[in-house]
Amino acid sequence: MAGPRLAILTLFGVAFLGCSVSATILIQGKHTDNTCTIRGDWKYIKTIDETITEVFPEINNRDSYTLVDIRKSPVEVLDLFTRYNYKVASANTLNQDTIWTLQKRREK
Repeated sequence: MAGPRLAILTLFGVAFLGCSVSATILIQGKHTDNTCTIRGDWKYIKTIDETITEVFPEINNRDSYTLVDIRKSPVEVLDLFTRYNYKVASANTLNQDTIWTLQKRREK
């Protein structure tokens, strides 16, 4: 009995979650310097957000889940992403490091 119910709930969840896709980016940097590192699945993110390579040309030749060093402060990078409709999903601070997780959703 639990098998069919679980299958129906799973199908409903896939149908419900299938309405939108999101790009997730991780930003890590220190408040004390003007560099930060961003990480994401760039090939996938570029399919959701075509403008990201205009904002960050460093990402242009990236196609996989790699680190990209940006010569801007983490706050500047965060500001640019939020201008392009990325939402802060979480923010954590550990000593001088700040880590933000950003998401951008696109409706199918």
